[in-house]
Amino acid sequence: MGYDQGCAPGGRGTPLRGLGRGAAALLLAGAVLLMASARQSATAAPSLVLDEVTVVDVEHGQLLPAQRVVIVGNRIQAVGAALTVSIPGGAQVIDARGQYLLPGLWDMHSHWGDTLDLVRLLFNGVTGVASMSVEPNQGREWRQEILAGTRVGPPRQTYAYNAVTALWAKEQDPSEMGPQLESAKTSGLDMVKTNEMISKERYFTFAAEARRIGMPFGGHLEDADGMSALDASDSGASVVDHMTRTAGGLDTLCVHNTQSKYRTATLTTCRQAADRLRRNGTWWAITIVDLGTGATAQSPLMPSARSLRIQAAVDARATQCRQGLPGPGNWLRDSARFDLPGAPPDSSGILSLVYRAGMPILAGTDRSAHTIHAELALMVAEGVPPLAALQAATLKPAIFLHATDSLGTVAPGKLADLLLVDADPLADITNTTMIRAVIANGRYYDRKALDELAAAARNDSGQYLC
Repeated sequence: MGYDQGCAPGGRGTPLRGLGRGAAALLLAGAVLLMASARQSATAAPSLVLDEVTVVDVEHGQLLPAQRVVIVGNRIQAVGAALTVSIPGGAQVIDARGQYLLPGLWDMHSHWGDTLDLVRLLFNGVTGVASMSVEPNQGREWRQEILAGTRVGPPRQTYAYNAVTALWAKEQDPSEMGPQLESAKTSGLDMVKTNEMISKERYFTFAAEARRIGMPFGGHLEDADGMSALDASDSGASVVDHMTRTAGGLDTLCVHNTQSKYRTATLTTCRQAADRLRRNGTWWAITIVDLGTGATAQSPLMPSARSLRIQAAVDARATQCRQGLPGPGNWLRDSARFDLPGAPPDSSGILSLVYRAGMPILAGTDRSAHTIHAELALMVAEGVPPLAALQAATLKPAIFLHATDSLGTVAPGKLADLLLVDADPLADITNTTMIRAVIANGRYYDRKALDELAAAARNDSGQYLC
């Protein structure tokens, strides 16, 4: 089943409704100016060729140099050695030698709020987003406008039904939630976000109802009266979000003696949990960056000094952005003042165990925009290889969505949602910040076009897109 016809999260086999649809209202008073700039900036030629580019094979961890990538409409038509792939007549040809092409990034747990957030996401190379709190009718309308080329933002979006907290606060019997779930499914929502489940018994009752209707579900587990991530997985959850108590103890599954000063971790314990999640088709959206410096310091993952410096770099970037000083180049590496070629020696290695155990992980921020780059850097700082971190934001979301026929790699037949950067992200994960161009649904935003979007946003709203 192709992505354009819908796809399902988490291995349950239930088609997602409404992927690739939507249309809508403008929140910014001057958004027309920004959209006009977008139409002038982005290129949507009948065919586009990236010549002599190095393709990052995120499936096998290889670099394929001197490739010619041909895009026709919103799909990749051909990928191969430059001398073996012909250039279509009338194509726009981009000399991309010295540059690296990878799939567009996904933020698998995002809270964006308005049309400027959408532009900010695309500006940072995010072409797919799992929206946890956007009003769904509005979101679907904006998505349709993005696909039509009249609005700027990630062309691939999923939407979560987030009414569980409000319903359960009224003490509604979860077994009677069928009509709400049926309505959410019919309206094109993709899954139900669980939050504040109150008790394990109520969670299980809700899970049974969601399974009966065929509506994927997952999310937070806070205040669930002893509910663990493994319980949620056994009940059919497609995803568990976050890394602290809201994740049902996922941050301690590999760790023994969590109350002790001398915490220990074993690969055996980690593998047992990972095997259970994989059997159940449950994924873990870690959202490390959302913890913040103080919370991270108290996490059982015992963050490395490099992780704390990454958090400080994120805070510094936010301050620079408010002051209008976004800065060029690799802002994350420059701010944190080190390279991230691989697992650092000062890491506790907990996430390294998570990786080695084969736990199914996704990259998410619980925020938006530039923080996806910091999320990947934090994963590497805590022991995840750069390739695995990159997969968590590219290939693994495609697997989660049952959309590998259309997403996740740079290959013929895939949707043209791509990121072109100036340095190798497999050598240093922070190179994902060195964006030369973004291709979204076949539309080519080069560096000049992205800078024009930033200028339009600045003139229109006084805000910066970093």
